[in-house]
Amino acid sequence: MVKPIPKRLLIHTISVEPLTSEEGWEKTYGDPETISNVRVEPKKTLQRSNDEYSIVGDLIVYMDYTHTTPFKVPKKRDRITFYGDQYTVEGTNIYYGVGQQIHHVEVVMR
Repeated sequence: MVKPIPKRLLIHTISVEPLTSEEGWEKTYGDPETISNVRVEPKKTLQRSNDEYSIVGDLIVYMDYTHTTPFKVPKKRDRITFYGDQYTVEGTNIYYGVGQQIHHVEVVMR
């Protein structure tokens, strides 16, 4: 059995608003839900095209299956609020322990 992420490292709280509808530029979100015992870390990536380089800043939310309360995986394009700033979910990566048991999820936000 794989040990969970230590709770002492899961020091952050986020708010998740599910995307309920999208028509053109108009997006409607559901009621926010607070999720605690997560970890939010910055991540910077270098993107390049034929004529320029740019650094893109993302955030990664680590959600532990055992300690994150409630454990709900946000979907792509949901809105997450962290310390008053709003981000959009770009994708999720699910990591498994033994068998089909989820160990943790990494949510990429921009």
